[in-house]
Amino acid sequence: MSNSSAADNPQIALYFTVSVDAVDLGVFTEVSGLGMNFGTEQKEQGGSIMFTSQLTGRVTYPNLELTRPVGPDSETLMNWLNSITPAFNPATAEVQGLAPDGSVLMKWQLYGVVPVSWTGPTWDAANPAIATEKLELGYQGFL
Repeated sequence: MSNSSAADNPQIALYFTVSVDAVDLGVFTEVSGLGMNFGTEQKEQGGSIMFTSQLTGRVTYPNLELTRPVGPDSETLMNWLNSITPAFNPATAEVQGLAPDGSVLMKWQLYGVVPVSWTGPTWDAANPAIATEKLELGYQGFL
C-alpha cells in the first residue's frame, strides 16, 4: 500500500475557487465546461481522391458549470446575481483548482463572462441528500 496521500497526487483536485471581477464567489466542488471546440471544415484537394484537408474554423466555448453544496458562500453568489442588470458588461473570471492542502494546482482565466443560469437545491424528504446549487456561466475565451 502506498504512503502517499491525495495531496501528493496533482491529478486529484478536490475543490475549486471562483471569482468574477472583484467578487469571490467561494468554493465549488465540481466544475465542468472548461474547453474549446474548433469548428472544422473538410476541403477536398484538387485532383487527389486519397485525402481531404481539415481546416480549423470558428472557436466556440461550452458553458462553465459550477456545483457545490449550499452554504455560507451562497449568499455572496445570490447578491452578485441580484446585482446583474441588462446593462451588465461581460466580466473576467478566474477558476483555481486546489489540492487538499489548499495549494493551487492550476488556474484558468476567462473573459467575456456572463451569468447564464442558477439552479437551487431540490428538496425531497423521501430521499435526503446534500442540498446543492449550480451556477452556469457563459464565456468568450481564455486569457
